[in-house]
Amino acid sequence: MQAALLDEALGRYPRDLTAAARFLDRESERELRPFWEAAVAGDRRTLGARGGPKVTDPRAWLLGLAEGAFGWFFDRGMLPASQVDAAIFRALMRIFNMLEPPERLFTDAGLLVRALPVLARVLRGDGPPPLFPVVTREWALSRLARAAGE
Repeated sequence: MQAALLDEALGRYPRDLTAAARFLDRESERELRPFWEAAVAGDRRTLGARGGPKVTDPRAWLLGLAEGAFGWFFDRGMLPASQVDAAIFRALMRIFNMLEPPERLFTDAGLLVRALPVLARVLRGDGPPPLFPVVTREWALSRLARAAGE
């Protein structure tokens, strides 16, 4: 995406590199910020980041609460549903490949409704298995030891 924006910037401002750089910066921020924010939020959830500085701004507190709720629904509803529902899988791939904005997952009522049955299964404990099972250090070391002994 940034290569396409650079091409556009240089096409618009072929003789003014400062204007081209400002255009590239502004459009990169506009186009890429939502994907960056979604990735950071996902990383925080994966790492189990909690707390942080005390939030004194009510708006910031509400935004953090909403981010957590959307993350919870994504992790337990959307992501597992992508394993069994082609429409949700396609939507995720379009977002992961930056063809659609991340907020589409939570603004497309059809996708939300399609994910609900899978969310219910996950909450009951019979959802789809994880795409990538956790590989523990102990398991990896035992496999290496077994392979070395062969």
